[in-house]
Amino acid sequence: RQLVVFVQFLNLFYSEKRVHHFHFDSDPYVKIWLYFGEKRIEKKRSEVQFCTLNPEFNFTVTFEVPWERIRECQLNITCKDYDKLGRNEAIGKIILGKAGSGTSETKHWSDMITKPRQTVVHWHRLKPE
Repeated sequence: RQLVVFVQFLNLFYSEKRVHHFHFDSDPYVKIWLYFGEKRIEKKRSEVQFCTLNPEFNFTVTFEVPWERIRECQLNITCKDYDKLGRNEAIGKIILGKAGSGTSETKHWSDMITKPRQTVVHWHRLKPE
């Protein structure tokens, strides 16, 4: 069984205390971790999209997950701001899985499980990390 993820962000913005740091622009990228329970299994990362608050990551992430284990896994999807000189700062994240980071994320995961042959598309609001 393949678990495929496509990621796009629109209108990234920051809290007032962080805006001065980003100069109203950002160099975002996405990091996706596959977990089984508490254990990290695999990581995928996008390319950095320079100087944009509306990045579109034209990449597809595929994880090989046995169908009988699909309910045990979760995806942690984090949007980060690339920094050449310091630490890459988290912009926000969501968790898709049975214990998702919110009602929308949990419903999205449930829809994916109950419709295994269909493409399930949802927009999610990033949550602060």
